[in-house]
Amino acid sequence: MAFVVHEASVSILEESEDTLQLWIESAPKDLSTEIDLHIVDDEEEILQGGRIVAVEFKDVEEISQTVPAIATVEKWKYELTEYEDPEDWPRD
Repeated sequence: MAFVVHEASVSILEESEDTLQLWIESAPKDLSTEIDLHIVDDEEEILQGGRIVAVEFKDVEEISQTVPAIATVEKWKYELTEYEDPEDWPRD
């Protein structure tokens, strides 16, 4: 499962090499850990993302389906290797 949020509705509170701590303006009340988070731009391209490892809700009101939240996200690790010659491609 993934939770997609637009960059305009999140603020990065703290960032390290491995994690992000975000303020999410409008998070679903059932948002939990073990969900992938995708922060997208106007073209719906993923700008940042990872696995949610902690969620703390703020100002919870029973009549609203969404609430502000602070989420801690373990960032995805990418490693890109460019090969100029197909002969150099790794073999399975």
